[in-house]
Amino acid sequence: MADNILITMVSDQTVPNIVFVKEAIDKFGCNKFVFVTTKEMKEKNKTKNIQKVCNLSDESLQVLVVESDDFNDNLKKLNSLDIRNSDKIYANLTTGTKIMSLALFEFAKNYVKSENLYYFTFGKDTFVNILSGATYRVENKITIQEYLDAYGVNISNKDKLQNKKECAEKRKELTYQIWNLFNNNPSEIKENAEKIRTYFNSSKVKGKEKKINIEELKTNASYFINKLNLNFDNETKKRLKHWIEYLTGGWFEELIYFKTKEFLEIENNEYIQIGMEIEHGGKNELDVAVCYNNNLYYLECKTGLGEKERDVLTGTFYKLSHLKDNENFGLGMTNALISLDDKVLYDKKGELQAKYKDSVRYYRLKFFGWKDIKEKGLENIIKEIFNKGE
Repeated sequence: MADNILITMVSDQTVPNIVFVKEAIDKFGCNKFVFVTTKEMKEKNKTKNIQKVCNLSDESLQVLVVESDDFNDNLKKLNSLDIRNSDKIYANLTTGTKIMSLALFEFAKNYVKSENLYYFTFGKDTFVNILSGATYRVENKITIQEYLDAYGVNISNKDKLQNKKECAEKRKELTYQIWNLFNNNPSEIKENAEKIRTYFNSSKVKGKEKKINIEELKTNASYFINKLNLNFDNETKKRLKHWIEYLTGGWFEELIYFKTKEFLEIENNEYIQIGMEIEHGGKNELDVAVCYNNNLYYLECKTGLGEKERDVLTGTFYKLSHLKDNENFGLGMTNALISLDDKVLYDKKGELQAKYKDSVRYYRLKFFGWKDIKEKGLENIIKEIFNKGE
């Protein structure tokens, strides 16, 4: 029986390969696969990561290791493939080096059934047959888990993510109440959140005692208790800590989570996560992560950015820049800071400082402060981040 064989090149950018492999299986019935790769990519486990996410068996996969800059080596090894005359091949020319692409093109165009040469522009929802001009819509959407698996990124708190979402859902009404209070009087919310934060960071709680006194907490949190009709009397120490984290800023993360989920009409929770902790070149917590149209978006949500610009640079900007590293998380990652800050990000004229404007161009980092939220609205900011409707 003839096989439908997909030949594709492996590079640091694994997600385009994963998407195309899934499309080739669904649209063309591909059942055999040849990964043209290099020693470096194999050692980085790029080939294995693609195989894992696409759930390909060892029997269906052949790995061809070539010299990335040697055309003759590439062509010689491609010609050594055991392909029968009845087999039909599909070639993905998207990734790999230019030399690798040229060699695969040269091999495929001389094959008797090689009318299927494809190019996939990552970030678009289509791919094209470069010979016939036929365009195909990308139907497969990868999840956050699949995107991170593609780059070998580990989620360290995977077992807690569902609980985080359930807790957020239970507090959804409170979250929107706080948002309404903030819109009416931002300084009042910030001042009362700071009271709780100061108490929690005091020597009584963080020092030798390491104990939250319920009466002292109720005094410092009296504003929120009265406005939101909260009752802390029967809460455990663990639950009290969760409430402190929520009232001092966690509510804003949950608000952005809900606003994003609603605006993008995400029904499957596998495409959006809140409070995800990852390990890859260090540990990081992602406030809100979204996989949308096979691109990964990370939204850092801050009610405040500290008193000095230095706090922004060390605590937020460098974190966002590190997470945008193309090799670690791919070209399809966009990071954004959404903050209720009304001073640190802006110059004396009230404009976003030039260095943060430039970061959009150089790092694909986007910054939005309270001034932007007031002028544009959260929905339009989310629309801008995801380039939706443009």
